[in-house]
Amino acid sequence: MSAASIDSSTSQTPRSKGRSEVSAGLVSRLLMLYLAICLALMVAKQAERIATSYHLNPTLFTAHFSADVYRSMDDPFKPRLFSYLLAAPFVETDLEPSKPGSMGRISAPAFEGLVAGWTFGWFLATALLCLAVRRPATAMFGTAVGVSFAYSLQEMVYPYDLPALFFATLVVVLALHGRQTWLPVVLGVGVGFKETLVVFALATLFVDGTRRERLRAFGECLAVCLFVMAAIDLYSGRALFGFEALHQAQDPGDPAGPKLLANLPTLFTASSFVWCVNAGLALPLFLLPTGGELLARGFRWIGVCFVGGLFLFAGIGELRIWFELIPLCLHNMTRYLSLTSWPPTLARTDSAGLSAPNRQNAAETT
Repeated sequence: MSAASIDSSTSQTPRSKGRSEVSAGLVSRLLMLYLAICLALMVAKQAERIATSYHLNPTLFTAHFSADVYRSMDDPFKPRLFSYLLAAPFVETDLEPSKPGSMGRISAPAFEGLVAGWTFGWFLATALLCLAVRRPATAMFGTAVGVSFAYSLQEMVYPYDLPALFFATLVVVLALHGRQTWLPVVLGVGVGFKETLVVFALATLFVDGTRRERLRAFGECLAVCLFVMAAIDLYSGRALFGFEALHQAQDPGDPAGPKLLANLPTLFTASSFVWCVNAGLALPLFLLPTGGELLARGFRWIGVCFVGGLFLFAGIGELRIWFELIPLCLHNMTRYLSLTSWPPTLARTDSAGLSAPNRQNAAETT
């Protein structure tokens, strides 16, 4: 037997094999980083184009120019204090909004640059978190498509949209890797960016551990979240936990009626795209079987509570408010597809172009 007939993989030394594995790993990581940067640039460019198209965009990005400006905001916007505080250093120092909805002395190009940079940074951080899941490329592209869907159909881009997506993705990653001890800290910070993340505390009820351990972890997460939310309410002068806003949302005397009744017609409005939120990623979360995985069931329950909150206290026609569901949907959908025969595998063929069954038939006929 000639040396050329020996399989090349068996002739590799341990050192050369180790080098090839390191090289392949480095190439894979560089490829994922390249994809993350490209997708972040795409989403940032979309956000830049719509930055000045809606009056609340500049108002919210410059909400903490001063404490007085912040406290003069409508109550439903006040709980997202951390988003405003983090955006404040990037706003030009000569900005002096004269009233809510005014851009003050900030120029449109400067504000567009602020929104683009903010979007790029938060999306890139979220995309890099996707490296910790089973199919990172799928998670990256799915996240980009979900965000792009909202920014391409509507003109609202708020400072807490992508931070909420980042912390939701981080919760999913920590839960998948069994690092639930970090969840109280992550959610405590996250609810300061957007209070809707409090429902992600439910993830602690579906991780590994005894029932007592899960309940204790859930209690810790909920206590930390409520503490941060209460502190923000006291600072902003808002009613504690927004009880006044909750009452107004259900007030039948409101000209718009209770939020729930106002949202129901949106389901049957073709221009609302509610059935296609996150580019169609949301609906599979509730329709696909979980395959018996405890965490997948937990993600579904988080989605149910999250959507219920949107129907009761928000306007479901705003596509950007659904971003937090994206990592939940991607996990459950990719897991379901991995358990099925999709995509169908094609039969391998030999040099003669015959598949395995045809090759067997040909041998029998000869």
